[in-house]
Amino acid sequence: MLRLRPYNKSDAEIIMSWIKDERAFYKWTAGVLGEYPISEEQFNTVKAGDELYEEFQRIYDESVDRGAGKDKAEDKMWNRGRGR
Repeated sequence: MLRLRPYNKSDAEIIMSWIKDERAFYKWTAGVLGEYPISEEQFNTVKAGDELYEEFQRIYDESVDRGAGKDKAEDKMWNRGRGR
């Protein structure tokens, strides 16, 4: 049986042992952690879950001007789960 548990900083050593080359590094990290190779300390600085989502949302909000050319009524409907 497989049991999941929260990530511990001590897990970095084990996960890093699975990454033998640059190709494996990018498969595990999708390039989010930067350039290969990295240290365990760098590996543990990665944001997870809600923190990562919030970071991507902040970057998106900074790069896209949602209010440009939109009606204020339409803007009020933004991100409320209402489809067309």
